[in-house]
Amino acid sequence: MKTPLRALLLTVLALGGTFGLDPFRNYQLATAAACFAAVAGLTVLVGLTGQLSLGHAVLMAAGGYGFAWAATAVDGPWPLALLAGLLAAALVSGLLGLLLGAAAARLRGPYLAGLTLALVIALPAAASALPLGGDQGVRAPFFPVPQALSALIAVEQWHAWLAITVAAAAVTPLAVLRSGPAGLRMRAVLDDETAARLSGIDPGRVKTGAFVASAVPAGLGGAVLAIATQQVTPGGYG
Repeated sequence: MKTPLRALLLTVLALGGTFGLDPFRNYQLATAAACFAAVAGLTVLVGLTGQLSLGHAVLMAAGGYGFAWAATAVDGPWPLALLAGLLAAALVSGLLGLLLGAAAARLRGPYLAGLTLALVIALPAAASALPLGGDQGVRAPFFPVPQALSALIAVEQWHAWLAITVAAAAVTPLAVLRSGPAGLRMRAVLDDETAARLSGIDPGRVKTGAFVASAVPAGLGGAVLAIATQQVTPGGYG
């Protein structure tokens, strides 16, 4: 079975499973979907290139703040606000991942881990120094149940649906990447950088690309968490 088709089937099953859960469990499912997206990105980074990151919480926070800012700024129907927020989350986290990837191309092992951990430690201070609401954070938009579904599901189940759908959209490309040419190049760099370089593969570019590929689903996971909680705070991700 093709990867996208398998992902679609699993997504439909997960959506159907929400009918057997109470509101609180659906809320927990939404937060679990956020973590799932971030962890899936981390498995690409660690599993395919061997780069150790302890700072994916910062990438989630970047996505959460980007989502809240863009979705709130849109004056239009909720699908437009949701789409704008998700695009902003992917863009902000992807850019941050690009910067980290550029550093990762020059750092190894504990040095890279220390750099990413320092970002997590600095997150509360950055939230206070930048217009991010300090410890109180910022509010994320509330997405009510569409009128056509209001008699069928509760708001917690609706948010679980949104979370599952976004997480699936974030993770499916990673599965395709793992089995494609990009995944093969990452494995080549992991096995032997010198041999990969001699075969025409640029290890620095591969490592940077892996960080970006890992950062985007983490940022979308942060957006999912913002949808579920309607709040983005440093403590929510640190």
